[in-house]
Amino acid sequence: GLSGLLTACGGGSAEVPPPPQAARVGSATAADAGFELLAGVPGAAAAPRARIAAVATPGAPATSLRVHYRRADGNHSGWQIHTWNAAQSPNWNEGWNAAGSDDFGVYYDVPLASGSGTVGFLLHNGDNKDNGGADQSYTLQAGANEIWRLQGDSTHYTSNPLLLPAPDIKTVRVHYKRFDGAYNAWGLHLWASNGMDTARLPAGVAIDIWNQPVALSAMPGYAAGNGEVVFDIPVLNPQGDVNRKALEFIIHGRPPNENDKDGRDNNIRVEYAALSVQNQVGHIWLVERDATVYTAAPDLRQVSSTDARAVWLNKTLVKWPRLAASGPVRLYHSATGQISVGLDAPVQGADGYITLDAFTGTVPTAEAQRFKYLATGAVFSVRPADIARLPALHTQQLVLVQEGENGKVQNATTAQIAGALDDLYAAAADVPDLGAVVKNSSTHFKLWAPTAQAVSVVLTQPLGNAGLTRTTTEPMARDTATGVWQLSKPGQLQGTLYRYQVQVFVRGVGLVKNLVTDPYALGLTLGGQQSVVMDLSSPQTK
Repeated sequence: GLSGLLTACGGGSAEVPPPPQAARVGSATAADAGFELLAGVPGAAAAPRARIAAVATPGAPATSLRVHYRRADGNHSGWQIHTWNAAQSPNWNEGWNAAGSDDFGVYYDVPLASGSGTVGFLLHNGDNKDNGGADQSYTLQAGANEIWRLQGDSTHYTSNPLLLPAPDIKTVRVHYKRFDGAYNAWGLHLWASNGMDTARLPAGVAIDIWNQPVALSAMPGYAAGNGEVVFDIPVLNPQGDVNRKALEFIIHGRPPNENDKDGRDNNIRVEYAALSVQNQVGHIWLVERDATVYTAAPDLRQVSSTDARAVWLNKTLVKWPRLAASGPVRLYHSATGQISVGLDAPVQGADGYITLDAFTGTVPTAEAQRFKYLATGAVFSVRPADIARLPALHTQQLVLVQEGENGKVQNATTAQIAGALDDLYAAAADVPDLGAVVKNSSTHFKLWAPTAQAVSVVLTQPLGNAGLTRTTTEPMARDTATGVWQLSKPGQLQGTLYRYQVQVFVRGVGLVKNLVTDPYALGLTLGGQQSVVMDLSSPQTK
């Protein structure tokens, strides 16, 4: 009961469970269970990939797959491979452990479900995923398959890339993206033995001084634009020495934040064998708070209608972490939860939208302190003409969308709403009598559920002495200033059983009607299935 109510009120992280499989939408079975799905969200989440038993084909050559994996820091502890499709799939959020290790790194002998087809896989350590979490795939060939993978490199090497001929490279070109655009607050720690050609550094650049990192703008080839800065690090050509296999350096804050290594625990290591080199230049891409060294420009766009990456700071400001944007975004809404978003596709199923502008001011001190844990990103503000619409909008499905010039989705997310509700309904803090209160020959019911579309009290009262009961459902009225739903009934309903029927949109599920107990109730039935009206001053209670 309480978890459902938290969802109804827009608080907590509880999710309403789906209705039993046997129940049809709107059927008596679903309603009796306390849950009725009025309108499901489009594109229900896919079920976890099932484990498939491998079946041998008589007379066919044995097919196997070994994946070698090397991390730049040499630390492979906890790293697993999660597989699906033509490979057997472990449980969701789990993976196969390494079968062994060698001079290259570790290797995984992937259990196959088929002797042909495509193996999907991810290399991960818990929630830390290589290649930015992008799905990887490999097409099986008959017989023994063996590939080598380098951290941050999506190339399938068919032999050990560290044994390939030394590349002809003299420059590593770094593309660095920060979502806050504060490149002047960061610099490079460089040292003479890191593979760099110090003779080609600009005059006046001092290296190997931790408290004085080299400004990014002081590096050769520095250029700013298109959401990133680019600079060159001159390196000693590995063709002159086979032991020159990699470049190492550190990006860290300038004083007083010199010990902040931008989310990385170790040095940034660039394996030359992983680079595509042209004209003696190899490119890498680095992203703020991301330890991956990308060898191709990463697609950082993320599209979801359920992940709640954004956060309302107050009723008019919303922060979208890890998004760099200077233009407006749209807040789409749907009363029945029918919004569908897809990358490079137009938004579908929305009832409408309001436009939020990029906020260029200073976030108020109280909000900045409360949400200081959020990663850097863009802040957007509701236009003054739309503020009055916010209470109604927060009872619907809301999806923040950044669109391209062609109106197609580039990024999309939902937002955590506690900051907005606290601001919109600050007056609720002064409501003293939430719950069921018996007073002056009446019983008053009050429930704070600001995101609910409708709330009713479901009363169960005895009929005479025959053990029979009567259940009635009576709608409550919403106070727009506090978000409190209320109903007053004549008579002292001491001992009456009751629940609330709440119609609310639940992220990832849809528009539901849910029966919940009262979190402010003074009494519950055995097992907590029903709330009980209790008057603490009544002789029956004492």
